[in-house]
Amino acid sequence: MAIAKFVGASVSGSSAILSEGIHSVVDSVNEVLLLYGLKQSEQGPDEYIP
Repeated sequence: MAIAKFVGASVSGSSAILSEGIHSVVDSVNEVLLLYGLKQSEQGPDEYIP
C-alpha cells in the first residue's frame, strides 16, 4: 500500500499523499516490532531474566 501511495505522490506531486505513504511505512514497521515483542514475550526465563 505504501508503494502505491509513493507512486501517487510522485505522479500528483501531493505532499499529503507523500505523508500518507510515510505513515504507512511507519505503521508497517510498528507491526513488525509488535510481532517481535510477542515472540520475545513467549520465551521462557533464562539465567539473566528469571
